[in-house]
Amino acid sequence: RHVTGVEDLSRTFVLNALVALDNAAWVLWARANSIRDFDALIPARAAAGLGDRQQQIALAPAVGYNMPDEQIQSLLGQGAAVLKVKIGHPGEEEEMVAGDIAGLTRLHSLVGDAPTSLTTDGRVAYYLDANGRYRHRGPLERVLDAAETMGLTDRILLLEEPFAADVVDEVDVHGLPVRVAADESLHDPADVKRRHELGYGAVAIKPAGKTLSVAFEMIEQAQRNDMTAFVADNACVPWLVEWNKNVAARLPAFPGVRGGLIESNGAENYGRWLQMLAEHPCAGAPWLATRAGAFHLDDDYWHQSGGIFLDPSPFDRLLRT
Repeated sequence: RHVTGVEDLSRTFVLNALVALDNAAWVLWARANSIRDFDALIPARAAAGLGDRQQQIALAPAVGYNMPDEQIQSLLGQGAAVLKVKIGHPGEEEEMVAGDIAGLTRLHSLVGDAPTSLTTDGRVAYYLDANGRYRHRGPLERVLDAAETMGLTDRILLLEEPFAADVVDEVDVHGLPVRVAADESLHDPADVKRRHELGYGAVAIKPAGKTLSVAFEMIEQAQRNDMTAFVADNACVPWLVEWNKNVAARLPAFPGVRGGLIESNGAENYGRWLQMLAEHPCAGAPWLATRAGAFHLDDDYWHQSGGIFLDPSPFDRLLRT
């Protein structure tokens, strides 16, 4: 607040601004201690929550309110197994509820029982993201009741951040028929603990959005509270995606998914995405890009730790003369 002169400075903004410094500190410490393996970075307190080695991490592409039918069908054709569905339709409360029900109806008419080998029930699953649009349980429950009528409840892996920032600490979610996840409202382990008390069952971890250091602390707290952790992106460039994947690959399999789960949308946000992949020091590695709806992690991936300990070309050239 002193540096920016902004009294109501967002904690999320501060953490996001610290990501590069935090990553640099971890790499500097790793090089000083001759560490080339991400496992060696994991603090003992977080190790219990990061002891798995997933062979695949399902990618959850975002489906917006107005995504054309053809684009949704294209995602399914590319092997998407978990669709991150935006709810919280624009408009006042009644319009929002009606829009969300209509959107889910349209989406499910397109997806139906589309098969996939990446989920435990063999069908494409849904991940609902409300982005804090709801203020009360009642309207949200109407949407979930409609989803139940459509036969969707068992297909909804999680409902993320349903309530607005100014009420999120007050609304209890115990009894909702789906797993509720916290995302934007999390900034530290105390927030994770508070969400657990309110009935939340999952937490979005953002190593490349809220620093790796805070991610370790949140994972430790989630483990204590028996909450499911998964990794979410911040429109990351390929280099930062690998920091996220190193965490996602070591978390337990996400319930309902045959492996890990990650939300990552850089490819949809950067026009130079393919060029950035080609500039990565591990360019061409099969684990760098998704195939059939997931990142597939082979022995080379684990040996390289996603390449995070290599010089970050082409960015390192900017600092050399």
